[in-house]
Amino acid sequence: MTVFYDKLRKKWRYSFVLDRRRHVGYCVEPETGTPARNVTEARRYETFAKAKAAATKVPEPVLPEPGAAYTLAEAAAAYVQIACKHAAWPSIQRYVAEILERFGPATPIEEITAEQILAYRDWAQAQSKIQWHGGPRKKGTSIRPYGRPQMRPGKATRTPQTVNHYLKALRTILMRASRTIDPATRKPRLLVVPRFEFVQVPRRMPRPLTHEEIAAVLPKLAPHVADALELCLNFGLRKREALTLEIADVDFSTGGIWLRGERTKAKRDEFLPGNDAGMALLRRLVDRAREAQQARLVLYRRSEKYPLRPVDDIACGWLAACARAGLPKGRRFHDARAAYITALAKSAPAPVVQDLARHRDFETTLRYIRLADGDRRAAVVAMPGWRSTE
Repeated sequence: MTVFYDKLRKKWRYSFVLDRRRHVGYCVEPETGTPARNVTEARRYETFAKAKAAATKVPEPVLPEPGAAYTLAEAAAAYVQIACKHAAWPSIQRYVAEILERFGPATPIEEITAEQILAYRDWAQAQSKIQWHGGPRKKGTSIRPYGRPQMRPGKATRTPQTVNHYLKALRTILMRASRTIDPATRKPRLLVVPRFEFVQVPRRMPRPLTHEEIAAVLPKLAPHVADALELCLNFGLRKREALTLEIADVDFSTGGIWLRGERTKAKRDEFLPGNDAGMALLRRLVDRAREAQQARLVLYRRSEKYPLRPVDDIACGWLAACARAGLPKGRRFHDARAAYITALAKSAPAPVVQDLARHRDFETTLRYIRLADGDRRAAVVAMPGWRSTE
């Protein structure tokens, strides 16, 4: 059965797979949005959702005629077939739509030059950032109930990272075209990929949470956010890794955590050893998860009458707690991982720090080592200071 009753929210929901993609949502009447009252209505409303999903699925690519000019639209259609399965598909849609509008869908890809790409880069840097402006989310649209769009341009311009995302999408389209063979000529559709010049992104130094900041923010955090923070401080986990940590990942005999490659940034299995405080934390979380009959360790309870359940994100809880604790604006949850790595850099050699931090590039680890370098700090402290004569 693909429909079920959600006892927590007291609504009927559907969950089905179409074209290898899962679709989930509430069983509601399409026109009025009235929730289903029983399983019969839920199944009927599910058929409407299936019909809508089938009508909006990504169309099959149309192959060009042999020998004809390969257009940007055709190259983008081939890229879309792969990108639609990516987690960032909503953002990729915006990238492709803007690229087609800017260069023209009928433009042959061989006519796209490095000068045009450079001009597009400069134009993209001057565009306003698309921001979420709050309000109730109306499912299936970005328009508020009273007609004002929720996603609209803000006052700030795009960041260098955002501009590079657009450029990388264009480069991927052209790279795929260069690997596509014309059946008539037996040659690639694009012989030479134009040169790309990405926007220089400022390199930021890590700013770890201090002991004073941790002591100030911990009492202000909700219990589930505090559990995730302690996991990051004791094991150097990323936020998503902490929220998806399960009982099966904990190994008390070895004394640490096994991270499966499906949930790590590097897409490989990793082991993180723990100290006494970290293992005591794991024991407490594992016992609570088993009592609640849940697989995950970080669990959220709305109130005493609700059961414990997994949590998907803690961004709002973290920001609200930082504001109540008086932390400087811009302090990220990821700064807890920076505190873990910086503490390692003060007492362990560089190869050990890189291994425990799980950095592929040593240059990333070197930024934490420089931050924790006691010799640099001692040299500045030993230097005679200058004082104004006033």
